[in-house]
Amino acid sequence: MKNSFRHNILTYFCVMQLLLTKKIYVGILFCLIGLPILAQADTSEAHILITMRKIGHEVLQSVGDYSSRVLPIKKEENRYKISFENEFVLTPEDLATVIHPIILESGIAEKYRVEVSTCDSGIVVHGYEVGRSDSLNELACRQRVQPLNCYNLYVTIVQKPAALSYAENIASANTTDFKSLVWPFSIAILIATGLIYIRKKRRDESTADHITPLGKFLFDQRKMELLLKNNKTELTSKEADLLILLLKSVNETVEREIILSSVWGDEGDYIGRTLDVFISKLRKKLEADESVKIVNVRGVGYRLLVD
Repeated sequence: MKNSFRHNILTYFCVMQLLLTKKIYVGILFCLIGLPILAQADTSEAHILITMRKIGHEVLQSVGDYSSRVLPIKKEENRYKISFENEFVLTPEDLATVIHPIILESGIAEKYRVEVSTCDSGIVVHGYEVGRSDSLNELACRQRVQPLNCYNLYVTIVQKPAALSYAENIASANTTDFKSLVWPFSIAILIATGLIYIRKKRRDESTADHITPLGKFLFDQRKMELLLKNNKTELTSKEADLLILLLKSVNETVEREIILSSVWGDEGDYIGRTLDVFISKLRKKLEADESVKIVNVRGVGYRLLVD
């Protein structure tokens, strides 16, 4: 059941990638090769070791030690040992506050266990187990300060992220398992291919005439840009809608009420001089071409003049 759920999740992301990829074959490669690699990339053993070293570094800084070394990280069975060059005073609350955000940011574990033991006796003097969404305020003994001593810190990954577990399943899958991984991607590719074709056809039909001459400018309605030689001037969506409306009735007066209704509709977010402000912004962006002007017809509306 868990594997089926993961298959469906990755199939969904596969479809999304195909929809966002301009070249279908790039999307196919992402689905069949990229996803397992991406799932595994940031949760590799090297990444975990780097995270453990960062934990050691931040722990030392939290106790005011900026010069001594974090000793080489060692993996003992399924836990990671972080050792330090010098002794320090251990405050459990500070320890949890340091470790938790690093684990969350690294993405190496959904749940983890922390144990602290003395170097000489190996006795565990503090420990806790916590998940990504758990509150640190509920940890036991978090304010019981441990005296100056040599401590070893052990971090155990109790529950790995779903992506890592899925990637490991791929790596260890037999032929039958591999087939069960491939068919969802095949379905996703077929669905995405059809959707891409439909979307492209509609886009081509709707944007065939999206670039309109406007004096010396070229007005790209789709990208909401004014093009003049090698210069591009970007418009906001409201500025573009306003210019499109005026351009449809070039050299004719468009009433204020029609402008407000067409551009702002029922949004009700314009007040008093909002339209005038947008007209002023458009004029400034059009001022590079003296043959294009927006004039105010007092008491009526605005007119786009193009010589």
